[in-house]
Amino acid sequence: MSKKKVYKDVKSFTVKRSDWGRGNTGLNSVLYNTDNGKLCCLGFYALSCGLRKQDIKDASSPSYLVNNTYKLWETKLVRDTTINPRYLNSVDVFACENLMRTNDSELLSDKQRETQLTKQFAKLGIKVKFIP
Repeated sequence: MSKKKVYKDVKSFTVKRSDWGRGNTGLNSVLYNTDNGKLCCLGFYALSCGLRKQDIKDASSPSYLVNNTYKLWETKLVRDTTINPRYLNSVDVFACENLMRTNDSELLSDKQRETQLTKQFAKLGIKVKFIP
């Protein structure tokens, strides 16, 4: 039996603005939106950790991804709250929820959003770079 791949956090990643989905609090807020081809900041991060677009498509959050696709992603974005090993139960940590709120806020300019996301990721020891 082959070992299941374990995805790990990375220390830095890049967000490509032209492919970045942001500023929308509606149903389009997912790691990778297959309807418009956009990724949220956490979608870019997941790809940098080695996950594929197919893995993260239409996942609402990192914990949703872990709980529903059974990907072994050892990330500081989620906390395992599993009691019964037959059922996965991970939740997004507070810092992850803040990242999602910042990415999706309709009240922030892109400059404000990038500044806040940069600071929030830095608190997790992760460097983010934004490119055109």
